[in-house]
Amino acid sequence: MIDQDNIIIDFLRTGKLGPLKLGMSRTQVIEAIDIPDAEGYQRRKDPQNNCVLLYGETDKVNLQLAIHQGKLTGIWLYFYGNDNLSSLPNWMTMKSWLLTGSSSINHFFSIADQTGLAWRLDQSLTDEDQTTLLLSRTNLKLIWDFDLNSLYAIMLTSYQ
Repeated sequence: MIDQDNIIIDFLRTGKLGPLKLGMSRTQVIEAIDIPDAEGYQRRKDPQNNCVLLYGETDKVNLQLAIHQGKLTGIWLYFYGNDNLSSLPNWMTMKSWLLTGSSSINHFFSIADQTGLAWRLDQSLTDEDQTTLLLSRTNLKLIWDFDLNSLYAIMLTSYQ
């Protein structure tokens, strides 16, 4: 039986990762989960409102949050085939994780069957190097990298 209080299953079902949801302001994000470990700037004009907030270390599982025009437009969990959650914020590591970097695509299929998650293959982002699945309810993308033979990323992005 699958733990229903699972941070990843909740994210896949609702598009919310803990206290994070698309549309939050940069200030709300930082108030909800603390200051980031690093920031990257996408544009020189108004960098505080157009940036990526990084939580965690880049060689471990990490969380990247895209801020565009002052609003949260992307919640991206990068696994890189890695199971090391140690650099993530405590509010994330205290929860149960059902998918990690070593999860196979068949493991996801089993979870989807047990939880009723509807998905489809995203042909535009699937090739000989990777498979991308798109969840029907939330438009989350799950990307498996064949070189790593494992989960690369779970990404939710709004283009509004």
